[in-house]
Amino acid sequence: WILDALEPTGVELDGLWVSGLTAATWPVPARHEAFLPLALQRRLGMRGVTAEDCLEHALATVEAWRHGASEVVFSWPRTLDDAAVEASRAIPASLPVLEDTPPFATRAAAWQRAASLEPLTGDEAPALSGPARGGARILELQAKCPFRAFAELRLDARPLDEAAGGVDPRLRGTLLHLTLEKAWGELGHQGALLALRPEETESLVERCLAQALQKLLPRETGDRARRLEWEWQRAAALAVLALDRERPPFEVAATEEELSAELAGLPLRLRVDRVDRVDGGLVVLDYKTGRVSTSQWRGTRPDAPQLPLYAVLKGDDVGGVAFVRADPHAAAIRGVAREAQRLPGMEPAGRFALTDAKEKGFTWQEIRQRWRASLAELAGDFLAGAATVDPKLPQTCRYCHLQTLCRVAPGFDADEPDEEVEHD
Repeated sequence: WILDALEPTGVELDGLWVSGLTAATWPVPARHEAFLPLALQRRLGMRGVTAEDCLEHALATVEAWRHGASEVVFSWPRTLDDAAVEASRAIPASLPVLEDTPPFATRAAAWQRAASLEPLTGDEAPALSGPARGGARILELQAKCPFRAFAELRLDARPLDEAAGGVDPRLRGTLLHLTLEKAWGELGHQGALLALRPEETESLVERCLAQALQKLLPRETGDRARRLEWEWQRAAALAVLALDRERPPFEVAATEEELSAELAGLPLRLRVDRVDRVDGGLVVLDYKTGRVSTSQWRGTRPDAPQLPLYAVLKGDDVGGVAFVRADPHAAAIRGVAREAQRLPGMEPAGRFALTDAKEKGFTWQEIRQRWRASLAELAGDFLAGAATVDPKLPQTCRYCHLQTLCRVAPGFDADEPDEEVEHD
């Protein structure tokens, strides 16, 4: 066991080795509360305020250590920063001083002699042998930091949910998805949407939203929170449909479609928000409620690999992928396609900056091949147990809850731009 000086053992030990007992650190120097008068702290006998109290506490602790094990060793360094170090005055002078390593008769020395260190190289975990959980999030976390993917998806090291006012952002995204799924389930194609008058479109959205709220919104949600959510969801869904009105003709081929596939031996179960058929080809859409950018698909470790993954797994019929930002005030489509005219807001393949060096001039087929290679490498690494602490960017650690587990202090610069965070 490894304990600190303020932590009582609570059990009888076979042996105890107390280290670091220098005159400068033990007794602990006196400290007082800055916002209370010192005279008041002394009069109340607050712990650690006077040197006498610190000495008394140090002597009592040493005495407890002496009786806490059948064999006890007190130690301190001879030098520190090239300066000689004195032992703590709290160590009883009656105890024998061992100038060098304790004789082998002691348990501590026997442990020291018998100890064997096993060198560990690399940060590989056991290869994945069971089913994979997480879908596209496996590749997202593996791209951000391999250790985070291992800890969160294999060790289930997840943060506890924190109570907050209003509707949870994850539920907000689910409500929007369900509302639009129901709406397009009734419409089917753009022609049906264009045939609706504005008030009929609003009626459609309100009817579908009411069904989604009835199914998913917790009953204990307050009236004000429910009303605010209704207003936001209604405006967001109408904003998405307004974008769809301005597009070239299309047909909705699938909504919330489940997709099972395998990449580099890693089985994946995915859910596609929406697939549109345009000019005989397919465009895969992903609804987002936050900021979106095609730069999230750049490089060998893309920040948002979900759409590139769909483009790879759904076959050659896919001619483009796009984010649909469902924001009442800033609705937009951002994507890349074989041909830019497939959707407003999409750029042609040749203008898409595919690599970290922002190289351009690739064909749609070359982009998909690069995506397949990068995502297959991430999938293979996760499958093999690659769990190196290797954040993609210094600021990646800003949004990670695993600093105490990976034991790597965040190295981000406060002046560096934040990563874009979205809820879907």
